[in-house]
Amino acid sequence: MKLFGAEFVLNEEMGRTANDSIAAYRKQVLRELDERVTFHRVVEKHESVVDDYLRPVLGELDHLKVRTTVHVPDILFAET
Repeated sequence: MKLFGAEFVLNEEMGRTANDSIAAYRKQVLRELDERVTFHRVVEKHESVVDDYLRPVLGELDHLKVRTTVHVPDILFAET
């Protein structure tokens, strides 16, 4: 396979090695993300936004089945 002008030979062993490397890197990225989420108190800030801005407009959210999330771009494959 050619990619960006370089030729790669892919076989089962290379695929396993690449998958293992990606899995290890993903674990490291997730660990670092968890540390940053804790340090910056993202959960508390998210809950505060919901309580301060959404609840006054929508009322009790549980019966509405509303779910809120914080979007975090995938930094492992951000530019692929």
